[in-house]
Amino acid sequence: MASDDQRLLRLIDGADEFDRVARARIFLDAFQRSSLRPGVLLMYGDAAEEAARKLSREAERRFERRELPPGGAPEFSYYLNYSGLDRYNRQGVTFTFDRAARQFHYDGAAWREIVRRYPNSPEAVEAKKRLEKSTLRRTL
Repeated sequence: MASDDQRLLRLIDGADEFDRVARARIFLDAFQRSSLRPGVLLMYGDAAEEAARKLSREAERRFERRELPPGGAPEFSYYLNYSGLDRYNRQGVTFTFDRAARQFHYDGAAWREIVRRYPNSPEAVEAKKRLEKSTLRRTL
């Protein structure tokens, strides 16, 4: 019989990006010593980055339709106050914003936790790749 952490992992795996984030957050809060934690952290971070792409598209469409007032606040401030970010913020997801590309990106906290707490895990290899990619994005 599967343990509670294994059952919740199956629910996380079958969810869309927001439900995956929310269920992964429940897992991370409830199963702090689970051997499945590195994999869930990786899923959480990946779902957050997937959500960032979707939120970027939604925000861009919203701000294209509504002309930003001339002489108003800087354009990036509208993006950073985009209401679509709120439910992810409540799940502990923090996004950065690339002003030039007008895109959100996940800040990588879960990936950094994997590297720090589980450096010898297979997930650490993947987390390092994702962190390198996010660092490269910031330097371009």
